[in-house]
Amino acid sequence: MHNISAALVFTVTIAFWPSVFQPDSEQPPSYFTVSSHGGNSVYVLLLLFIHRVPRRPLHVLQPAAVAALYLCFTAVYTTLGGTTEHGHTAFYPVLDWHQQPTAAALFAFDLVIGVPISFFVVVALALAREAVWRRWKGVKVSQGEQAPLQSGGTQERYDTWP
Repeated sequence: MHNISAALVFTVTIAFWPSVFQPDSEQPPSYFTVSSHGGNSVYVLLLLFIHRVPRRPLHVLQPAAVAALYLCFTAVYTTLGGTTEHGHTAFYPVLDWHQQPTAAALFAFDLVIGVPISFFVVVALALAREAVWRRWKGVKVSQGEQAPLQSGGTQERYDTWP
């Protein structure tokens, strides 16, 4: 689940602000808008640096599958006449397949490209975190070995590629 959220939350944050958010010079964005389209990225970034969830390149299929499922859902939802609680036919104007099919298709293309890029940035940050941790702790581990733990056991290397 963390592989999915880590990649998607950054993609959503990056996509939301330039494509959906309409700045109002008289009123700042609401707390809900900032926290749900930015604050969660800060939270996931902090989590990325404080825990050691394994990241593998093949895990890119998980967030990519969820993104594809979401795009299919929005297309079907719009086609079947679904509406939001405010009566809109799309969750975001850029995903309105009836009113703005070109914009929706471009957004879908951006999501298909953006999710893997976002995921590999997360993988790179995880590798950097591990390198910093090893340098700080003075642990020297060569490719394929296991890092010693302070308790005397060993722990699987998380930054190796399959």
